[in-house]
Amino acid sequence: EEAPYLLAAALFSLGTAAPVLAWAARTSSRAEERLTLSRAGQRARAPVGAGRGIFISLVLREVHLLAARPRLVFEAVLRLVVLPAFLILYAVAGPREISGFIASFLAASPALYIVAVGLLLFLLDISFLAATGVSREARTVQMSLMLPVDGALLAKAKVIFLLCLSLPPAGLALALVYLLVPVPTETLVCAAPGLIAYLLFSITIGLAIDFHRPVFVRSSSFFNQNANTILALAAEAMALGALGAVAGGALLLGMSPLAAAFLTVQVLIAADIILLPRLFKIAVAFQHQGLDG
Repeated sequence: EEAPYLLAAALFSLGTAAPVLAWAARTSSRAEERLTLSRAGQRARAPVGAGRGIFISLVLREVHLLAARPRLVFEAVLRLVVLPAFLILYAVAGPREISGFIASFLAASPALYIVAVGLLLFLLDISFLAATGVSREARTVQMSLMLPVDGALLAKAKVIFLLCLSLPPAGLALALVYLLVPVPTETLVCAAPGLIAYLLFSITIGLAIDFHRPVFVRSSSFFNQNANTILALAAEAMALGALGAVAGGALLLGMSPLAAAFLTVQVLIAADIILLPRLFKIAVAFQHQGLDG
């Protein structure tokens, strides 16, 4: 009976999320063009709509920057793989009775589903990399400032790199949860776009904090948590609390769990649409301040 609603929810969620990056990039490109033209003596920079070759090179540069920090690579692999690996191990050797117990436990109250989803998203957190996206460049940051491309394109490359890094393990974890726990399959229509929107939100928050105030430290301890990482984690915790409040409020108003999930995903997508252009503007300001300094 909810089939028409589910179809509408899927089309609306995917249709809203798909143009987010393109729209935000176009918006920041116009702002950057006006800012660049207004600065006398500033050399011309390639706009955000520059050729694909330049953008791909910037994304590959992010790969090399991360690979140059072996400890950070090990930490990233450990954090990104631990949840999917645990789920795979449970699928191979875990007792099947636990799945039924988890399902019955969550079915006791919709609020438990909200807590479980929030915990799952927090475990898939990528802010520890996003919040060091600029800081980990250390001495090579001057090279970023001198590249003949604008700051918005640099930020966009970091966003795409982190999405490509985090989406496969997060998607695998989500698929395993649906395979191992008897969760209603119709909720996937909100879970899939919601996961992408959350990862994008996490990345945007972390990068915005680090572009605004990078922390160049020489220490690279095993679980190095600089101030920006802590700020990003705090911001995400508050955001998850706010999203939980939206979902809980929708349930209290009499919405079905699926409708409440749909509403929460749309709030998250709206936050991405608002925050992405802001991130690109912060990146542009960071680049110009560095050059002026």
